[in-house]
Amino acid sequence: MEPVSVSASRWHVYRLTPPNKTVSNADLERSRKDVAFVKDAGFEENREAACSIKRGLMGGGNTHFTFGRFEKEIVHFHRQLSVPINQLSN
Repeated sequence: MEPVSVSASRWHVYRLTPPNKTVSNADLERSRKDVAFVKDAGFEENREAACSIKRGLMGGGNTHFTFGRFEKEIVHFHRQLSVPINQLSN
């Protein structure tokens, strides 16, 4: 989830497969189930938290908000993903 303004966020969902791995139908089905679980459980929780934060910001009581400041693991995850994803898009 990437905040783009006080009233909008962009959602990114990645499903990755190790390079040079043959993916079976069973692998794909497991992956789809994992994605569905994360989407249904994790997104709902995160979406509600994001909406609550944005409602608070729209009240005008704060001029700044650091999104995900204490989620260092997510920062590390995105750093690790940025190089291979950028290579794929080139």
